Amino acid sequence: MYQRRSAIAPDPGALRDERHGRSTGRRRGCRAPRHAGSSSPSPKQRAHSAANAKALVARRDRFWAAQEGGRAVKLDDIWKSPSNAVEDFDRTMALRVANVGPEAVSVESVERWYEDVNREAEAYNEAHGEVETGPALAAWFRLLDGEAFLRAADGTEWVLSIAVFDHDMQGGGPGDNRFLQRLHALMVEHRALMGHSGSGLEAMVLRRDSLDYRRAWCTSCEAWRDLRADAEEADRTLEPWPDIEGEEEDAR
Repeated sequence: MYQRRSAIAPDPGALRDERHGRSTGRRRGCRAPRHAGSSSPSPKQRAHSAANAKALVARRDRFWAAQEGGRAVKLDDIWKSPSNAVEDFDRTMALRVANVGPEAVSVESVERWYEDVNREAEAYNEAHGEVETGPALAAWFRLLDGEAFLRAADGTEWVLSIAVFDHDMQGGGPGDNRFLQRLHALMVEHRALMGHSGSGLEAMVLRRDSLDYRRAWCTSCEAWRDLRADAEEADRTLEPWPDIEGEEEDAR
């Protein structure tokens, strides 16, 4: 675990809705305080976040049940299952989406760029959105829309997970792309483990040429994370996911 600092950061949903002129019922702008504190979330924070994450996965499981002949797809079944030829092909399709953005935004590094995004987002909020966005925040908007990617000084290129998912989201979760289903499941486990709060999954910055979830920049943690390792730790230390299928059978 690592020490996290208190920060003001952009809320991807609020920023995107603001960009497209839609009212979200939130305060205008992109204020989304992250919790700071000890090297690991408190039990209360973990329970609250796990409840939120379980709500996310419950909506997703109901959607997939409808798509797969009534068979609920459980979170553990997705990220624990071995990759196969279908997932390898779907990863190729996801990589094509990641490589669509035509504009390269040159940055020193992902970390430094995100520091600038936070700083410019804070100024944007303080002015109640009545100022021009700075270059880093403008790039954030373009990455959200899938119109650009980051090119770091070391030559690596990066995209936002949100832009990749937006091409495949159906209902409450990812569509039939098996690779994106795995990525989504790992992100839900990461969210529960780290005690993140908010209305949706955190945006992850991923390598454009690999979408490697073993080294992803979490915009809530403000740190590089191995999402697979986080999922395994969540599996060891948190309560099991509820049996969505069994609960729905009991309700009937």
